[in-house]
Amino acid sequence: MERNELIGRLKKRFTNLIADDGSAEGIVERAGIFFMSTGILPFDLALGGGYPRGNITHIFGPDGAGKTTSMISAVISAQQSPIVNGLTLYLANEPKVDETMFYRLGVDPEKIIFAKTRSIDNPLDGNKALNMVRDAVGQVELIVLDSVAGLSPSVMYDMNSEDYAIGKIARLLSDQLPLIANLLAATPTVFIMLNQERASFATHGAPTKPFAGYALKHWIANSIWIRRSRWVYKDGKSKGEVIGFAPKVTTQKNDYFAPRKDMEWEMLFETGVNRVQASFDCANSCGLLRQAKGYKLIIEDGEIPLDYPDGPHDKNTALDRLGAEPDLLELLERSVRQTLGPSRTL
Repeated sequence: MERNELIGRLKKRFTNLIADDGSAEGIVERAGIFFMSTGILPFDLALGGGYPRGNITHIFGPDGAGKTTSMISAVISAQQSPIVNGLTLYLANEPKVDETMFYRLGVDPEKIIFAKTRSIDNPLDGNKALNMVRDAVGQVELIVLDSVAGLSPSVMYDMNSEDYAIGKIARLLSDQLPLIANLLAATPTVFIMLNQERASFATHGAPTKPFAGYALKHWIANSIWIRRSRWVYKDGKSKGEVIGFAPKVTTQKNDYFAPRKDMEWEMLFETGVNRVQASFDCANSCGLLRQAKGYKLIIEDGEIPLDYPDGPHDKNTALDRLGAEPDLLELLERSVRQTLGPSRTL
């Protein structure tokens, strides 16, 4: 049977599953919008552009490592650079997720939908959460599940505490993730699953591993390990008042870029991700900043001073000006992306 004849037969029986010419047309069309920015420049660079659209990203780590705070940057990025509609569906099956923190750090309340348990008679169980994900695929910009460890299947709410319930979360994910991954592949929606760590009783390998790891690994495009690296002090030294921390992030799996990339940035308790500091450090490490009576950004047309003419010429002044002038910060980040290679981030 000829190729064109086979394509015709398949298209007749399986509508919209075969491209008109039998090629990977959809992938070519989506190449320019393949990634959504994480909102954190070093994170984008380590992932090869950002969170891959039409795929599942898995972020896991211990409690207090900055997973939810990193999601605030992702939600803001989805709102600022929409391909679908800029909406985010945030499934918070961990009761400690604070909606007000999102709004305080710059999330538009009109562009985010929080789903969480609000009545004892109608809890957000695992089955409802994953069904909501399936319904929202292609209808929103970003879906966040916070977290996998909190996915209690509906059957567990009817069980006694002494009943045997091991493996039910893994079975639920094994049933649902193939369907969700297949639906996602035809859309520009980003789906991020946050997860906790648990102790591993294996005699070799890492001492901890994520919940339901084997049920997840086959269907995710990225697996990202995040943990706390160091404290951030108010005076910049290793003592005094603690105002934040720096997470260390490692890409353990990446289907679209080289894995095993490590990165750090600062998270402040009051303001979240320190985007200015992270972008400044990236520009400095790739040789785009020159220090001569202050810091200057090197661009094609020359140099742009990052400090004020009448102010002190030091790093803190450069950071203050970048924070006060968003256009200058955007120029710095764009220069970094151009220097390190073509960006496919939108």
